[in-house]
Amino acid sequence: MGLRSKIDDVLNLYHLATQDDFKGNEIAELLRQKFPDEIRAIISAGMPNSEIEYVIEGSAGKGQWNHCPWVAILDPLVTVSPQRGYYPVYLFRENMSGVYLSLNQGVTDVREQYKSKRKEALGARAADYRSRLGTSATAFPKAKIDLDSVSQGSLSADYEAGNIVAKYYAADNLPEEKVLQSDLFQLLSLYEQLSYSTGADGKTGLEPEEQDNNFIEDYTAFRFHRRMERNPMLAKMVKKVHGYTCEACRINFSKIYPGIKKNRYIEAHHLIPIATLKGQKVPRNPKTDFAVLCANCHRMIHRFSTPGDLQAFRKTLNMSRLGDIHGK
Repeated sequence: MGLRSKIDDVLNLYHLATQDDFKGNEIAELLRQKFPDEIRAIISAGMPNSEIEYVIEGSAGKGQWNHCPWVAILDPLVTVSPQRGYYPVYLFRENMSGVYLSLNQGVTDVREQYKSKRKEALGARAADYRSRLGTSATAFPKAKIDLDSVSQGSLSADYEAGNIVAKYYAADNLPEEKVLQSDLFQLLSLYEQLSYSTGADGKTGLEPEEQDNNFIEDYTAFRFHRRMERNPMLAKMVKKVHGYTCEACRINFSKIYPGIKKNRYIEAHHLIPIATLKGQKVPRNPKTDFAVLCANCHRMIHRFSTPGDLQAFRKTLNMSRLGDIHGK
């Protein structure tokens, strides 16, 4: 049926649907399932070699109807929840006169942290993100969006404050399918671009213990690399595949110190060289593209001349140990 038809159905039928029971409603199901499925199909067809496994969620509300329904596209390396981080999202105006394709922010965590100052926090962060995108975001000209929110305390009002860049589609003038799909791919490209210059869940900068590491030549790629290694879901899969013994020094802390949590003392290491990451699709196969290392070996391998060559690093480590044994 296409993306255009899904948007059109929401715009034309949502208000009528809200007069009926929420549970089992076809429009609620459209937003939760059919709309996300359509986006998955479009991304799969248009980006067949993408290594990013987007999580796509839509909502008409939980138990009751949302004033502003949405469908969000999440990169798990940036955020695993629409409540935090930033992501592309279709945001429908409360009066259903149109929809924004917006690069926006999760507002739930910000609400909890900043309370009455949340709009200022969202706005400041949005301005920072826009400056990072620069002229590459000209196809999405709207820095401000109007969701026709009925209350300044509503989620809609927070989404307005959280907008980074956006494009608007009026209900009576929806673009053709190919235009909508092209816009979607352009915004996904901006999303990926922004992910290279920010940290997990939208935080910026390197971790304090890494700020003085002169060995890092490309801080932007290094942030992306470390954020991927520390992604909770990905790291969990890597550890499940490779276990909890360091693949360099062969130490297993949980065996040496019974009772400790084994997953806390082993880390996922991405084997693809940092220099090759920027601007390319990044391999993320837990079995073939990662190893597990203790914290010491992980930190040292990033200083190694070829941090993706685990065998060479292990050989150097073993030679150093032999040197210590023989008093060298």
